[in-house]
Amino acid sequence: MLEADRESVKRGVVYHAVQYAVVWRPEAPLKAPDQREPSMVTTRPATYDDFEVVSRLLTELGRTPLDGGNEEWFRSIYRTQIEDPSCCHLVAELDGSVVGFCSLHFRHRLNRARPEGWIPDLIVDPAVRRRGVGRALLEEAARRSRAAGCFELDLESGAQRREAHEFYRSAGMAEGLAFVLRL
Repeated sequence: MLEADRESVKRGVVYHAVQYAVVWRPEAPLKAPDQREPSMVTTRPATYDDFEVVSRLLTELGRTPLDGGNEEWFRSIYRTQIEDPSCCHLVAELDGSVVGFCSLHFRHRLNRARPEGWIPDLIVDPAVRRRGVGRALLEEAARRSRAAGCFELDLESGAQRREAHEFYRSAGMAEGLAFVLRL
C-alpha cells in the first residue's frame, strides 16, 4: 500500500480504484494497428437524431437504460451537451449505421494554460468490434483535441473492460489510475 493510501485510511477516507485511466500526449501520434480490416468507417459530430442509438450504446457501458421516467431528463442533458462548445460528442458509422460513440469534453484545469481533452465514454457496438470503429473515434478525438490546443487527452474506462484497455495501449495511450468515491 502506498504511503498516501495509508494516510487516507487513517483519516477514514477509503477510495476504491474502480476506474482505469489512460493518457495520450498530443505530441505523440496514435499508433497504427498491426493489421486493420478494411471497412467504411466514418466519424462525425453527434446530432439530436442520434439520441436513441447513443443511449443504447451507453447501456452497453452499464449506464442507466432509458425508460419512461428518465428519458426526458436524459434528452435534456444530451441536447445541452450537443450544443455546448466545450463538448464534442462523436459517432462512428459503418456502412451508414451508427455503431460507435465517443463523448469528448474540453475542460480547463487549474494551473494549466491549455485545456485537457477528456473522454468519459467511448463505446463500440459489440457486433462490429475489431473493425476500426474505436480507432476511428479515438483518432478523431485526438485530432479535435489537438485542434483545440489540448495538452493531453484523458480517457476513462471501467476496470473490468480489459479488452478495451488492450486497445488503448495498442493506440499508444499510457496507463494511469483514477480513484472514485461513489456518493
